[in-house]
Amino acid sequence: MALQTWSNWALCILAAPLACVGSAGAVRAVVARTRPGLQRLLLCLPAVMLYSCLPFLFDVQSISRASAAAMLLWLANFKLLALCLGRGPLTQAGLSLGQFTALLLWPIA
Repeated sequence: MALQTWSNWALCILAAPLACVGSAGAVRAVVARTRPGLQRLLLCLPAVMLYSCLPFLFDVQSISRASAAAMLLWLANFKLLALCLGRGPLTQAGLSLGQFTALLLWPIA
């Protein structure tokens, strides 16, 4: 039981943020090479799927799940959709990877 709890904690606390930052870097690379439209949307679809699945790593009773669901399922996915259509705060030129990741994952506009 203790090992299962430890591995679940490690997965939620360590792997989930690393996956988010890694996918933000991949999305940034895709955006640099494609124009807004269907191709960009299809190439960003794995990140959308990742952000849709990550909140389910947390316990059902946890407030962390609700927070993660709000930030990833709703905000990040809609920011990605806007980016794929050439709109939103992520379309600004010259954003560093840190700035891009912060704008994508944090609840700021």
